[in-house]
Amino acid sequence: MARSALTRKNEIDKIVKDLVPAWEKAKETSERLKGQLHQLEAKLEEAKLKRSTLIARQRASEAREQMHKTQDKFQTGLDAQTRFARMEDKVAYIEARADAAAEIENESSPLEKEFSQMAVDHDVEAELAALKAKVRKN
Repeated sequence: MARSALTRKNEIDKIVKDLVPAWEKAKETSERLKGQLHQLEAKLEEAKLKRSTLIARQRASEAREQMHKTQDKFQTGLDAQTRFARMEDKVAYIEARADAAAEIENESSPLEKEFSQMAVDHDVEAELAALKAKVRKN
């Protein structure tokens, strides 16, 4: 049984040794992708700022235009307020989508979870090998 266990251990050691380069390459790829993700997040933030500026400018110009048209008409003024409410709803919707996207991006990927599990498995194998060595000495 001990020989069988050692044979199995050697097979697993070989598998681990063969997987280390793939793991390192995957880790490099993961780091590169994280860097690209941060760049995309920065671009998204820049786009949000530009969008906010344009929305503010649009709202200001529409408000000025609407005020000129509605000075004498109370009902038209109510319609302008309804439009503002719709615009605010649109902005709130866009902000909610951006917040949801940020939450999704902060979750760990399945690949990262798998790498964490591989590290734990490797530590367990190392401890088992140390115990076996200790038993052999006794």
